[in-house]
Amino acid sequence: MKNTFTPQGMNAAISSIDLTPIMLTVSKKQGWNDEVSQLMEIAYKGYLHLCKTFPEQTFVPTPAMDEVWHTHMLDSIKYMQDCDNTIGSYLHHFPYFGIRSDEDRLLMEATFNSTVEAFQKELGIDLHALHAEASKLLGKSISSEGITCTGHNCGNSISSEGMTCTGHNCGNSIEMASLESKDMVNRQIAA
Repeated sequence: MKNTFTPQGMNAAISSIDLTPIMLTVSKKQGWNDEVSQLMEIAYKGYLHLCKTFPEQTFVPTPAMDEVWHTHMLDSIKYMQDCDNTIGSYLHHFPYFGIRSDEDRLLMEATFNSTVEAFQKELGIDLHALHAEASKLLGKSISSEGITCTGHNCGNSISSEGMTCTGHNCGNSIEMASLESKDMVNRQIAA
């Protein structure tokens, strides 16, 4: 497979993390082939890069990236060493963001949209296109779970291809809204 999702300007330490055992484990669990595993490793390392580069901001991984993160954390010694060697401190996981209230869910969705924008701006990666390619290679969607249509507040799940609402076939595109203040996200998470 010709990888067209090579990150531009990724932190060298993060880029060089050996995630071989992590990716073998998550790929076996999720049924990913080598090409999909490679794409999800790029996405996860991109997430780590954003967390290191913008430590005061909050980023939301896709469900597939979150699965890689969970698997990485389960290898606790390696995860702690990798965090220390790349980010400089332990990267904590807050699994309750988006489930505490409707307002919290909307905030998480807006933060996810900001994450997508940051991937494009900072790394030159279209996160939706990366997941669409992985879905195409796998023959099923691996990224639409947990991401819902907010373009007109129907709340239906969306596809990873083209970011359109597919819950009831309205086909509305999903707006890439960004938060004006990342402080609002951090205050919400701390609440």
